[in-house]
Amino acid sequence: MILVTFSMGNLVASGAFATGKCQLGKNVQWVSIAGPMQGSRAGNLLEEKCRGTGWGAPLKGVLNLVGHCPPTPAYLNLKTQQSVDRSLRDQFAAAQDVRRRGVTKVMCGTKSSGLVSTDGAGLAVVGSMAFGDDGTLHDGVVAMGSCSVGVDNFSTDAEAGANYKASINHLDASFRHGDGWWGIDRKPVKWFECAFIMGANSTHAACNHHPDLWGDIHEHAPCCSRISFMHYESVNRAWNETSVQEEFCAAALQMSPACSQTVDNVMLVTFSMGNLVAASAFASDKCQLGEDVTWVSIAGPMQGSPAGNLLEDKCAASDSGSDGTLKSILNLFGKCPPTPAYLNLKTQASVDVSLQKQFAAAQDVRRRGVTKTMCGVKSSGLATTDGVGLAILGSMAFKDGSVHDGVVGFESCSVGVDGFATDANAGANYKASINHLDTSFRNGDGWWGADRKPVKWFECAL
Repeated sequence: MILVTFSMGNLVASGAFATGKCQLGKNVQWVSIAGPMQGSRAGNLLEEKCRGTGWGAPLKGVLNLVGHCPPTPAYLNLKTQQSVDRSLRDQFAAAQDVRRRGVTKVMCGTKSSGLVSTDGAGLAVVGSMAFGDDGTLHDGVVAMGSCSVGVDNFSTDAEAGANYKASINHLDASFRHGDGWWGIDRKPVKWFECAFIMGANSTHAACNHHPDLWGDIHEHAPCCSRISFMHYESVNRAWNETSVQEEFCAAALQMSPACSQTVDNVMLVTFSMGNLVAASAFASDKCQLGEDVTWVSIAGPMQGSPAGNLLEDKCAASDSGSDGTLKSILNLFGKCPPTPAYLNLKTQASVDVSLQKQFAAAQDVRRRGVTKTMCGVKSSGLATTDGVGLAILGSMAFKDGSVHDGVVGFESCSVGVDGFATDANAGANYKASINHLDTSFRNGDGWWGADRKPVKWFECAL
């Protein structure tokens, strides 16, 4: 199930789990929104104003009129964590720990005026009174620090698939005002659609369709009654990280008909590093692979890729000469220093024994469970702008004459699998004259040659 908690509801849910009133299952996707996990200065402000005299008396009168004075326990127990008694501080801490361990995605607002709505003016006033001008980011009620405690990896891009640091206020975060007309940091609904597998370098989340990544392949799977595109943040996180494997299992199990830990009665299509994510999740028993799964494995770096080694080498190069120029470009695009996502994709032979064993376990799972496999063998690929870059990358990474798609060697992609053909109509595993990105179907089929038609192969492989 998906659990969505808003504002104080985050503390209610976390407190219930922390006190054993109920348990949080492994297959829950928990979306935490605008949670005052360290309390809120608005609670302290209300207590103070309800005691008001002199210039504060008129405001106290208004608060009395709307029933907020005297403050109820609901508000008093939302005062900032450091201002309450020891017992309540401990309860805050326990709730924070539960959320930290169990949450899937978090959204926090940072602009009290928020979207264009009648609520914005009131929250801006409350925010200015509660938070003053000390520079604290807040949504008018809850500070960013309180909302985000214990959680990192925030982005201001609603489509990034990350936790969301949005330029919206507390009430905007409840989706009641929809999305802002402009600004990717003002779209809570869009973020929610995308908060819920792809290869390395993906910042996308599981929106229904990403044509820039998968083309129109969903139109070529008529046997599927329901299609879901599962993506995960893989710029910073490696394929063997527990959180990545658990996200894969949670998404795959949602598509499975039975309420169990077995992924079954589905077609599973994995691309690039996504092959290692899925295979390692099964290998480590995060979830199980059922007997009725049709698994289509595409461009998987099952033995790693020398492109990972190349990136590490170039990022460690001298700042002078041609390597220095390339290093500067890589820095500009945020590729240096390499993140775990890339470092853990180095060739199997070049990594430590522990990671070698994880590669081997993933290979064994795929060998036993895969239905069809496609591997590219031409880095220039189809006639696209991607081909030039992949041809250059491939020439730098693969210097031994091996066949590759610009990123993944054929041997790495095909390990443990045989029965390959170059004919898209053969219904066999496909050894295609296309590059790494072509294999994701985003560039369609080539105009000529049965060895250049990934979409046609997919139709025939089912």
